[in-house]
Amino acid sequence: MNDLAAVSAAPTEAPDLIKQGEQILAEAEARLLALFTQPDDQAEHSRLPSILPSLKLLRAARSAWCGDGHDRDKAQDHLRLVRRQEQIQERIAASLKSTGQLLANAAVELAACRLLLRNEPLTVEKGLISLENELRASLEELRWLLSDLQTPPLLQELGLAATLTRYAQRFSDHYGIRVSINSAVSLPRLPVTVELAIFRIIQEGLRNVARHARTGHALLALSSLDRYWIIQISDNGRGFAPEDLVDASGLIDMQEWAELLQARLQITSAPGQGTTLTLRVPTDVS
Repeated sequence: MNDLAAVSAAPTEAPDLIKQGEQILAEAEARLLALFTQPDDQAEHSRLPSILPSLKLLRAARSAWCGDGHDRDKAQDHLRLVRRQEQIQERIAASLKSTGQLLANAAVELAACRLLLRNEPLTVEKGLISLENELRASLEELRWLLSDLQTPPLLQELGLAATLTRYAQRFSDHYGIRVSINSAVSLPRLPVTVELAIFRIIQEGLRNVARHARTGHALLALSSLDRYWIIQISDNGRGFAPEDLVDASGLIDMQEWAELLQARLQITSAPGQGTTLTLRVPTDVS
């Protein structure tokens, strides 16, 4: 949905945005019409849940663009939500792609085993053992993905500090990257929505360590300065140069979460010198 991203991000004139929004809306409506006129296509029907929210938001955005400046701010928010929905769906799809490929390969391997079963039972046994290990690893990855998408169950009951301790341990077990927590302050209980936003930023920051840093250790530090809570994630991995950044979707997600908190997000890195993410959250955030 690159068109959606362009509409929500580019500072174009209102008539141009309306025109682009109308085009996207027409395409979405055409897809919906195709779904209802082809009731036997189960694969297409499975996409209904992802289409309907975007359609609703796009209609609201189109209507708001015809209003005053306040309404246009609301329209920008609507379009930003559409973009976020599409980004989340694309990320889930990308994460599930390897699992789907593994299941397809498993089907092929099982068919081959059936043909060899009578004449080469030992070969079949080795193949089945290998396939079982692959499927178990894929199941573990799928469980991790699902748990990563859910709101942490400890967050509402025990708060952010306990949730971070638990998540750091699970992250270390899953990725083999040790996460040390250095807390110079005792975080008070904050509103659950605030704690969730902070958690999501930390979660994405640690994901980036796992994806890109190529290191076995990361440090999560909590402190305070003036009227801010300071949260830092640092690693001694390979680092990066800003101009070499290819996929910035994770950074955009963190920045949007930070904006909701009226917080400041800063990332410093250089090739061979690791990366440090610094989040400054106002202590009076609500």
